[in-house]
Amino acid sequence: MIICEKLEIPIESLKAIAIQNGRDAAPDLKVVTEEYRIVNGIKVLHLQMNGTLQGIKF
Repeated sequence: MIICEKLEIPIESLKAIAIQNGRDAAPDLKVVTEEYRIVNGIKVLHLQMNGTLQGIKF
């Protein structure tokens, strides 16, 4: 899933928000991978997270 927003939010703040939102839905959420990438000259953060939502692993 990709979340595209036209807001200027520092990457570290966006990371914290994404993790908190994920934990609100899946309390067992864990960050599996985290890396910075350059896409079209823009620094982006790639997060892969695993968790369980209503008994379904995602």
